[in-house]
Amino acid sequence: MNILREKIENLGLIDPIGILVQPEETIRFLEFLPDLEWHQAYVSLLIVRSSGLKEKYGFKGSDHVLSIKVIPGSVEDPKFRLYLNLRRLCLLADHSQELYSYRHKDTLFMIPKNVVAVMISPNPADWVRASVDTITEFLNGMRESIVGSIQLRRLDTLLGANCMRRFRHLFHMIDIDDPSLVPEILEKVQEILGYIPARIFTRRGVHLLIKVSSFNKNQAKKWFLTIPDFVKSLNTSEEKTLVEYKTNFLDPLPGSVYKGIVPVFKEPEG
Repeated sequence: MNILREKIENLGLIDPIGILVQPEETIRFLEFLPDLEWHQAYVSLLIVRSSGLKEKYGFKGSDHVLSIKVIPGSVEDPKFRLYLNLRRLCLLADHSQELYSYRHKDTLFMIPKNVVAVMISPNPADWVRASVDTITEFLNGMRESIVGSIQLRRLDTLLGANCMRRFRHLFHMIDIDDPSLVPEILEKVQEILGYIPARIFTRRGVHLLIKVSSFNKNQAKKWFLTIPDFVKSLNTSEEKTLVEYKTNFLDPLPGSVYKGIVPVFKEPEG
């Protein structure tokens, strides 16, 4: 049995909590994630979805981070710590209407749980470089706040934001919003990789997680010469993007409620 799974089961942490309704999906996803080097970190967030605000209140607003968690590779058992933090974020999400407020123009309202989501990056962040960025920005902010030019931001907020800028891009993602395109894209991807990559099934389609860091020289040449342009060519509609190639991205947490459904994780096949 996997060490992470064994620890979770032994401590009785396998049951649903908050919006984490299928912990098994989450555990399998965490088992798939690469282990961290000491200077790297896992990053997860609780956010207000701008699209959720539009659906419920009629205005789009902007994605707003309610909480961000950074788990460095220097701590004992980072994946287990990550799992605990994800459970905490999912519990906070379930009680968002009691805990978090949002201001739009002159209106202040409490945030219902159907417009929040727990997001995670499969790519690790360089928390050491992010920490240096944070200290520099904080000291500059202290100097500027003295003269009243800016409001000083909290260190934990700064660190999380800077980690988001310091991801190591082990994975790229093909975000497919039109399910009819999935077979064609998978065929093209499998032709180069020799296998079907990991997938996260969302409400509208599928996220393909491509581990570009494991490419050999031949795969890398074929991939970067063909796939990004191929993906772009599939967007025949000027009104809507049906498929997108991304290097900077977050994924909804598999096993948690996201836009009314539960994202499902599938390991690589073949």
